[in-house]
Amino acid sequence: MHFGDLDCAVKIMDSTNPKEIKRLGRSVRYYNDAEWSKVRAGYMLQCVRAKFKGNEKARKFLLKQPPHHTFAEASPFDTIWGIGYGEDEAPAHDMTTWRGQNLLGQCLTQVYNELKWEPNLFDNELDT
Repeated sequence: MHFGDLDCAVKIMDSTNPKEIKRLGRSVRYYNDAEWSKVRAGYMLQCVRAKFKGNEKARKFLLKQPPHHTFAEASPFDTIWGIGYGEDEAPAHDMTTWRGQNLLGQCLTQVYNELKWEPNLFDNELDT
């Protein structure tokens, strides 16, 4: 939607297959990587907030994590949303060795902190 490709956006929203969604995302018309790099984390943050506000089971799981927890997307092939390592090979406790930006992990960590430490802020922001 950000780039105005409504046809592709509808196909993405209709799909439940992550591989298909990624494939469709790579075919967005008028895509501009520099522009997407500026806005992608903000969009993901909105999605993560909506997921955990709307899914009680997921929210309870998230909130069971220890205080000051940092989340990581363990993906050996994704160095934007993930850490660039698979779950079994990741040096999880040493973020300085991660090969990826871990943008998804950062969004999860932020939403976790909002829910855990500032639950009213989280609710007010999503209800507006």
